[in-house]
Amino acid sequence: ACPLDLVLSRPPSGFGNRMAAVLFGLDVARKVYGTLYLEDGFWDPGDDRERYDDYRAAWDFIQIPKASDAPPRPNVVRNESMTGTLVSGAEFPCGTRVHFSTAGSDCWGNRCMKVALGAFNRAAPMLRETVRYDAVPRAPSEPAKGEGPLRVVWHFRYGDIKLKVSDLVIAMVKKRIDAALAPADVRHVIVVADTKRGAFELDHPKMHDMGLEYFNSDDPMQAFGAMLRADVLVSTGSSFAISAAALAPTGSQAHIMFPPKETYKSCQDHVKCAMFGKNTHFKMYFFAANTVPLARDGYALPGYRAKESAMLNAMRDAGGFGADLANLWYEIWV
Repeated sequence: ACPLDLVLSRPPSGFGNRMAAVLFGLDVARKVYGTLYLEDGFWDPGDDRERYDDYRAAWDFIQIPKASDAPPRPNVVRNESMTGTLVSGAEFPCGTRVHFSTAGSDCWGNRCMKVALGAFNRAAPMLRETVRYDAVPRAPSEPAKGEGPLRVVWHFRYGDIKLKVSDLVIAMVKKRIDAALAPADVRHVIVVADTKRGAFELDHPKMHDMGLEYFNSDDPMQAFGAMLRADVLVSTGSSFAISAAALAPTGSQAHIMFPPKETYKSCQDHVKCAMFGKNTHFKMYFFAANTVPLARDGYALPGYRAKESAMLNAMRDAGGFGADLANLWYEIWV
């Protein structure tokens, strides 16, 4: 009755942060009953083409329209710092188009963080409704979902922030996954940025000996697709992998989630991580569907060990699981 259009600006970052911005933007649109559009260049490469890849294939599978597809509006507000104003309950005249950003100082003040809590948990189901799964790129080496061994995909962040996970923790989590999936044939695949693989191999020279192989593609969109279609996805703190898990259909994937990168230093063991209720970044990134949150030491948070085993057993026996199991959560703030 009183249309409000929201145009989300492109964050100056890679694909994972852009996906996180979309999820937060959807949650803002939900709160203010607005229609979300993306800036026309939202999925374009960054200014530094050596650093940012071309993500324009995302227009094909993330079905959120461009700003140029929005109807003309008599009132246009261009202020990247509008997010705090939007979520604080400000009213706009009917027929307003608001350009806003969820990045950095444009948003992360107290007003935004209060609304961001639970944003992925609320927005992920909405985003899944927009996805054209058949349009998500596939690497030639990736088999179709359901063909061949069960695929466990591990993503390790080695970009501007290294999120190191010890070999001991990797081995422990892998052993737990393999035990729950036994006797099924299982293939473990590592996704790490092609330009960072050398540094990763120096830090983790025994991955091959542990039974993990590298994903054979340097296309980030194909890597995203491999994570989206994995039977088990282990995300180690990067929004790139977390957003792939957020798009996975309910019950199609077991998502083993290490703490988000912002909690890296404050969440080393499962006892401290049990206090996640006080951590705003975990509250923003966490979503219940398919997910078991871990501490940095590899142990599941309280209550989630049984969910982890049940999801993995169901993936082995039936190739998936029901919504009742997928959506179990033990966070009182959700």
